[in-house]
Amino acid sequence: SGLKNMSVKLSGWANGGVEQQVANRVKPVSALGSKKDLQSLVDTAKNNGIDLYLNGITSYAYNSNILDGFNVFSDAARFISRKKAEMYRYDTITFEKSRWQESFYLLSTEEILKMTDNLSNAAQKYSAGISFEDLGKDLSSDFNNKNMYSREAAMAKQVDKLKALSDSGMNVMMNAGNDYAVAYSDFITNMRLSGTEYGIIDRKVPFYQIVLHGYKDYVGESINIAQDYKDELLKSVEYGAGLSFTLMDESSFALQDTFYTHYFGAEYGYWRDRLIEEYTRYNTELGHIFNQEILDHEYVSDYCACTTYEDGTKVYVNYDYNDLVLNGVTIPAKDYAVVR
Repeated sequence: SGLKNMSVKLSGWANGGVEQQVANRVKPVSALGSKKDLQSLVDTAKNNGIDLYLNGITSYAYNSNILDGFNVFSDAARFISRKKAEMYRYDTITFEKSRWQESFYLLSTEEILKMTDNLSNAAQKYSAGISFEDLGKDLSSDFNNKNMYSREAAMAKQVDKLKALSDSGMNVMMNAGNDYAVAYSDFITNMRLSGTEYGIIDRKVPFYQIVLHGYKDYVGESINIAQDYKDELLKSVEYGAGLSFTLMDESSFALQDTFYTHYFGAEYGYWRDRLIEEYTRYNTELGHIFNQEILDHEYVSDYCACTTYEDGTKVYVNYDYNDLVLNGVTIPAKDYAVVR
């Protein structure tokens, strides 16, 4: 359909699915196909110029036991109280622990490094890139008496591991992109584009994006499962991010009565035409700026921001519900305009 410069992250492909069990032994989910089918997918992507990344969890043990290679007494991290680091999900309404959902465990630093090796070796076996759900985003200390790590020491270990992967020539994708890890990544997903929502903040300035733009590829939240699709799209434009979509072949009705309803907007059949439309306009108007540095960012009105790039391109983003005219340029309500 004319989409170029595409990168694909495949989630839920191994060890039980999206909430992956520990990667002590990496086994593709048989319901998705055979190992041969997975290799065929990777090869097809490569032949079409698409970078494919196999996504995995390295820091947590979901639904795992001794048969999966997880021993809670030796493999779980420890709080400063020396208790096992058992984690809970929290209810978005009451902010209390959702004890009706299964708990999970934070892995020890040594286990995190081991899981990193196992997942990256599996991805390398298929000649695919490696994507980390948590490495480069979550960083924890570990107060295990035998192998104690401060967050600083754990960070150093993660940096060494990521640097080795990067030096080996392997493509690395991560979420969020903490500053210590971003140098060793090729692609950053789910970057928090606009920072905190504290009421005391009058204006948001894309400091991080100004540093990275033109050097690293990054995207924000997937716009089709964001709480506000249009707002996430406009933030991507303002901060020079690529477009991200989370897609599945199954109907969204299959998610009813499951813990995966946050993928409510991921049905490919529903989004296909709109995705192509958004991408085509985005690439036509903004495709030339992704290898350029951001030179300036300013608010030209209370609800309109302007980002300026190396070649002088100005990108106006209007968050207001009314059209805005600036220097003879009309920026439609809840839309953007590119001036070259």
